[in-house]
Amino acid sequence: MIVLFMVFFSFGWTPLQGLYPAEVLAYENRAKGLALQGWCTSAASLINTFGMPIALRDIGYISKSPRFNQWSDGS
Repeated sequence: MIVLFMVFFSFGWTPLQGLYPAEVLAYENRAKGLALQGWCTSAASLINTFGMPIALRDIGYISKSPRFNQWSDGS
């Protein structure tokens, strides 16, 4: 059930990530606001990409995927 929810949630929210900041910002601030939104998105992606395996290793999370275990076992 949650997978079905996530499909519809992603279908609805993904296009809005780029449209919402452009719609709510005034014309004079739009370029700076979209640049800031792009920077924040990239920073969050960087933290999620490199920080999440370390965090999962520290809490003792064990995945069923051997590839993920290879990345997060600290060796």
